[in-house]
Amino acid sequence: MALVINTRPADQNAELSDLLRKAGFEPLEIPMVDIVPDEEGLARMRKLPPGNFTGVFLSSPNGLRHLESGLLATELEAWLEKPFYLVGGKSASLVKDLGGKVAFFPKEASLDAFLKEYTPAAAANSKASEGLLGTGLIIAQRWLHPCSVSTRLDPAAFKQKNIGVENVPVYRPGLALDAGKRLMEEGRDADAVVFCSGSAVEHFFQAAPELAARVGKPSGPFAVSIGPSTSKVLAEKGVERCREAVHADNPSLIDAVKAAFGGTATKVLKKNPEKKA
Repeated sequence: MALVINTRPADQNAELSDLLRKAGFEPLEIPMVDIVPDEEGLARMRKLPPGNFTGVFLSSPNGLRHLESGLLATELEAWLEKPFYLVGGKSASLVKDLGGKVAFFPKEASLDAFLKEYTPAAAANSKASEGLLGTGLIIAQRWLHPCSVSTRLDPAAFKQKNIGVENVPVYRPGLALDAGKRLMEEGRDADAVVFCSGSAVEHFFQAAPELAARVGKPSGPFAVSIGPSTSKVLAEKGVERCREAVHADNPSLIDAVKAAFGGTATKVLKKNPEKKA
């Protein structure tokens, strides 16, 4: 059975590992990103007046998770009164569980899809809002974007939609202390590695340079990327063999892993002919 390293953060890797098993792969969970709060950004958040913003944009559920854990309940409550605009529907349940209002998310979970599909009218009429968004439309908008220190949105792209966006980093990607040791002891014979962020790629190459040097090479594991930005970082690292998911979700990642193996979960790469499917 082919061994696939799942580099998703520990609190996000269970679903992908389960899908890998169902597809006939053997998942090995070695998180490459340990999400930690950014205290400077949270301090900045406490000084921002919610009344100066018309909404909150989430590119990752981590942004809201760190607002929840880093702000006082009364501070968070003021932000939860704002409509939330999501890059994907995965964050919708988190917003609603906290008492927030989901205004809009695109059919496909990607920033490009959001910018293509979003209009004020689409947000007002979106089934995702389930009647939670008021009927009054705000023409000029200003959104808060709680994000990672390594993530930014291009304000110009949103300005075309008459939206001002303020990026406020509230968390940062860290690297687990035992990541390098585990990669070399447990993952040295992996057949593929799934990367879900540029940070995961950077940390992989930092933690296990010897193994990383073989990624994408005939003698090493395939690289599977969740999307263009992650693929770009892999290319910058010299990775040649890479499969990119069509959509930024776990089912698409599984399809990409299968494609790396010629469309079948049990096919073993030529580099490891001694392994049994």
